[in-house]
Amino acid sequence: MMWALVLMLMLVGDTGGQNLKGVSVEQAIRSDEPKIKEELDDIKQSPQEVRSEEKGLEKTLEEKIGQLFLPTIHRVHGVLSAERNFLEKYKPCGVVLKSLLEPKTAVDLVSFVRLVSASADTPIWIAGDLYELTKRPRGAPSQYVDLPPLLCLSANPDDEMVARLMKLWKMYLYGLGLNLCLGPRLSLASELTGMTDDLHCLGSNPTLAGEVSVKMLSAWDEQDVLLVPMDFPGGATNRDGVKPAVLLTPESLLMENDLVPYVKFIHAGHSILHIGTTLVPTLDPVGMPACISESVIARLVREKLGYTGVVIAGPLDSPEVVKHIDPSDAGLRALKLGADILYYGGEVNTVMRAIDRVKFAVANGELSLDRIEESYARVKELKSKQFETPQVEEKEKLKVKPDELVKQKGDIYEDAYFIIKNSITLVRNSGDLLPLEKGSVAGIGITGAVGVNELEELLRKYHKNISVQPMRSSFRLGYIEKFEIERAEKTVGKAPVIICVVVSSMRLAEQEELVNRLKDTGSKVIVVVLGHPSALATARKADAVLIAYAEQTAYSLAIRAVAETIVGLPSFRFKSIATDSSLVAGKEYKFSLGEVVAMPPGRLPISVGDCFPEGSSLSLPVEKLIRKCQWKIGEKIKFDTPDFTYAFPSPGEYKLELKVQGPDKFERVKTFSLVVK
Repeated sequence: MMWALVLMLMLVGDTGGQNLKGVSVEQAIRSDEPKIKEELDDIKQSPQEVRSEEKGLEKTLEEKIGQLFLPTIHRVHGVLSAERNFLEKYKPCGVVLKSLLEPKTAVDLVSFVRLVSASADTPIWIAGDLYELTKRPRGAPSQYVDLPPLLCLSANPDDEMVARLMKLWKMYLYGLGLNLCLGPRLSLASELTGMTDDLHCLGSNPTLAGEVSVKMLSAWDEQDVLLVPMDFPGGATNRDGVKPAVLLTPESLLMENDLVPYVKFIHAGHSILHIGTTLVPTLDPVGMPACISESVIARLVREKLGYTGVVIAGPLDSPEVVKHIDPSDAGLRALKLGADILYYGGEVNTVMRAIDRVKFAVANGELSLDRIEESYARVKELKSKQFETPQVEEKEKLKVKPDELVKQKGDIYEDAYFIIKNSITLVRNSGDLLPLEKGSVAGIGITGAVGVNELEELLRKYHKNISVQPMRSSFRLGYIEKFEIERAEKTVGKAPVIICVVVSSMRLAEQEELVNRLKDTGSKVIVVVLGHPSALATARKADAVLIAYAEQTAYSLAIRAVAETIVGLPSFRFKSIATDSSLVAGKEYKFSLGEVVAMPPGRLPISVGDCFPEGSSLSLPVEKLIRKCQWKIGEKIKFDTPDFTYAFPSPGEYKLELKVQGPDKFERVKTFSLVVK
């Protein structure tokens, strides 16, 4: 009997705990230790795949509402626990980063945001304003190669200029790990006196701003990184210090003025638009900022312009908004009016209250569920196009490592230098004082608050007798002290030619006094303006005036470009040509290089008083400075001189090709179509 019982127990063990009839037998003794799962599918399946299966179910209302919010992260070295908890719980459509002071912190912060947001079923937008992200407090030098401002493109809207700036934007976005660019800023330049200088606009000419906008869109072929046209409906540059910006253009004139660049983006089918906090009294008599104005969002954007893309409204916790309404109610109001994404610039606690406010409004019937579904569908569709559409392999060439953004050599640096140099504008040149070619003057004096020593070093290659008077403390103070003016007058006042560097970031009154006192010594005075054209007001008595459009952090770059222009190595562009001229066969015509080439290339993008009107510029003597040129009519007729005369033998359409090599050895070709009757 005993052996039979043992045999029975062995058979049970061999059958994995089942008897011969396949009936399960309960274990008498069971371990309470956890077991390793042996199913391979369970081992291979990642938490993300499990979440993906769960995401196949209908998204909850809270998740959909979360996708309509765009909060801001202010940290530099990671996020706080409150921000981390917010991102994990609410899963917003994206975040706006305020500061990436150096490449290492940029990589760490962006990686951390992506990690925290990994549970969302759609990639998170990581957004930022490229011009603000890399800026250090109080004008301190940045590690990054400075991005040339948009005003450079209005000074010289050449296709290559636009293409190079867009290339720089792409490289910065890829290098910093961003996929949503808060730009370009499309407000026209302010023409009101006393407004804060703003280099990040497309000038005051709406037609030109529209043309540049079209070129920017044409040059932007990146589908995986979105541009967000900022500050609709304009007027963001009409700002006096910390006071609110105000759009003052009458409603009847908006379409041919402030709205022109925005309408270009909209008509091109651009899928996302930002409405800012500018006050719009000519549109909204109640005085609401644009981002919570029914007149702007519902009537102008959605109804009149028929825009069906994603609308970002905010920041909805800005002082302009809070003056009228609580930030949480502002988000609800913007949604009701037709906005899709609610942008907040403060702490995440405010955003959480706004989300709860929207949830409560849906629950009590204050806001329809259809309104949430409509905006969520727009956001989801845009993300699907951006992240799920196969990308062109060629884009891999544009990606750069963050460290590349700080190197003071290479393509990024040279592109930035090219843009600044090719936008330099000459607005006065009495007696053909410029260029100061080698040996052309007996001596040069240099003074000003910035760039004096750098300019001296660059000019010494061409001129030996140079005296300088730097004013190092003045730039830190923000103005030039009286003793500095007197010292400069004594030190450089005896030089036959004085170069005075003026900057728009400092108080202008003392800089104007410096220019006037130097002029009173009897010397010829050349004023070099760095920054905004408003500083041209200091140069009323100067003999020659040049301006380079650059931020404080790019002054060194601008000084190098200015130095080359001063000594006769400027860049050039082909001028726009009148198309209404009528040529007659058999009649002799003159062709002049000076009529079609501008050297330096820039034009004033903004009017500064009566002396310096928008669009104006002067040119250095092109015929003397170019290295070579060639005119070609058809295939056989050629002229290698700057000027020539020619009579077209018969009526018809002729192609005139002009090839020019500038003094800096850069070569350009332009083809003109001429109709001869």
